[in-house]
Amino acid sequence: MSLLVLGKTPDSFEGKVELIDASGSSQELPLTFKYFTSLEYAKLSDGWGDNDTKTTTLAETNEAVVKKTFDQYAKVLQQILVGWDIDAEFTKANIVKLCDEYPDAFTAIVDEHRSTLLERRLGN
Repeated sequence: MSLLVLGKTPDSFEGKVELIDASGSSQELPLTFKYFTSLEYAKLSDGWGDNDTKTTTLAETNEAVVKKTFDQYAKVLQQILVGWDIDAEFTKANIVKLCDEYPDAFTAIVDEHRSTLLERRLGN
């Protein structure tokens, strides 16, 4: 066992999520997550509720509401990810496309990031 060192945290860490495609098959999405301490993560996630979807009106179409939601998802994922290891550049447009094509992607990614940072376990 190595000695504990305080104040020396990693910049990032590797992870992956399993997403279900339209045919019901599982697809792996390898990710590089940004590292945050517990306090840094709390501060970061405090701002996630501040978005334009709260100002939705009845006159807006479902499409407009979903676009606003995906825009917010992209902002959050850009804050917690360094990138991914798939055949698509890590851009806002491709994050929106991922969320559109894989509806479970946003929740799976945020949950994996949060649980890895805040509920660490030794090996598995």
